[in-house]
Amino acid sequence: MLSADLRERAAEFPVEDAVSLYQLSERFNAGNLGNACALFALEHHVRIIKSIGAPEYSDLVYRMAGSYTRPLFSSTKALPGKGVAFRGC
Repeated sequence: MLSADLRERAAEFPVEDAVSLYQLSERFNAGNLGNACALFALEHHVRIIKSIGAPEYSDLVYRMAGSYTRPLFSSTKALPGKGVAFRGC
């Protein structure tokens, strides 16, 4: 129930605010907020592209990539059997 309500609100959330929130998350090193903004940007890519344009969206997603790849790589110790450790992006 709560999840459905949040999804409805997210559909109405101004994309400019999501971009601003992400910029603030970078500025204040707020990782969880950055992750949430990155996921929002991926889920609502059509709205954001219409709002800011494809080149700007591409730049934004490139910057956001660290938000969702760092946790993935930091939790990976090494490839099984290869002894090659992953380091964060």
